[in-house]
Amino acid sequence: MPTAPILFTAALGLALVTTACSSEDLAENLVEQAVENETGGDVDLDFDSDGDGSFTVETDEGSVTYGTGGDLPAGFPASFDVLDGMTVVFSGETSDDVSTAATAILEGDLSPNEVVDHYTALAIAEGYTLDRELETELDVVSNMSNGATSLNIIGGSNGTNTSVSITFETNNG
Repeated sequence: MPTAPILFTAALGLALVTTACSSEDLAENLVEQAVENETGGDVDLDFDSDGDGSFTVETDEGSVTYGTGGDLPAGFPASFDVLDGMTVVFSGETSDDVSTAATAILEGDLSPNEVVDHYTALAIAEGYTLDRELETELDVVSNMSNGATSLNIIGGSNGTNTSVSITFETNNG
């Protein structure tokens, strides 16, 4: 059975149940049971309400961790920082037998060029090679690689605010 539908169902169910229940453990157990009954697989959920508000779904096929705000995912290089003027609005990590990915979405008032250029320079310092770059009036894309790891940085603007997605994906094969 595909991992993505299981992880999405679990994540959605956890989000819905935890907003309606006062007990974190009860919510986790109810969603775990529902997903396991639906899929026939083993699922473990962890909602970190005492920490950063993230939640993790683990199955036999892989895991996914999502959160809003806060820090960049653990899968990012240590040299990657949250650029002044930008805020992390989403971070997440997924892992299965095929690949491991870490993604962050940042928003702020800097231009897409400033943000994409900043992270592209950090990646080059980490040994990444710039494979492709695209720039339009409002959008900037930078695709890079370093061995089995690819890095995609996509920045865009609506004319007022900038949103940038940064994804590291490593082939586990």
